[in-house]
Amino acid sequence: RAALSPYAAPGPVSLGPSIPAHQAEPNVLRSILRHAWLVVLFGIIGVGASWLFLKQVEPRFSSHAKIYIEPSTPKLLTDSFGVNQRASYLYTQCEKIRSSTILNLAVEMPGIKGLRTLQGTSNPVFFLREELSAEVGRRDDIITISIETPYREDSAAIVNSVVDAYQKYQTSEK
Repeated sequence: RAALSPYAAPGPVSLGPSIPAHQAEPNVLRSILRHAWLVVLFGIIGVGASWLFLKQVEPRFSSHAKIYIEPSTPKLLTDSFGVNQRASYLYTQCEKIRSSTILNLAVEMPGIKGLRTLQGTSNPVFFLREELSAEVGRRDDIITISIETPYREDSAAIVNSVVDAYQKYQTSEK
């Protein structure tokens, strides 16, 4: 009977299949070149699919206008105008900008009814109500008015007419 020593050297440990000494490690580039026809095939498929997608997509152009609105209250009341009241006032102005009254004024401005974007719609005011956005800035008191249309000139003209209509409405209201 032989006694085992706790300090005996362990035998060889295998961590997976070993590569024989006479065989080189696999080359990734060689593997890709071996299947070059697959790389070319998928490249052609990708380019073709991209071309088809771009032929089907309609371009969209976005225009933005930023306006700063101050409440028209006496100076004494403006100083006590709280943050919550200010935010509420700005959100009310956003809804007023998207109201039928303002949008009607915008559509009636010269050159707006003839825009290509509005020609296909039966009710331009309803179209603008759906497509136009007016949002209060997260970190400031600026309202951003924007619209996205298929025609670059139309989106700029629409946003400018809405801003002009809002200004006209505000000055005539007082």
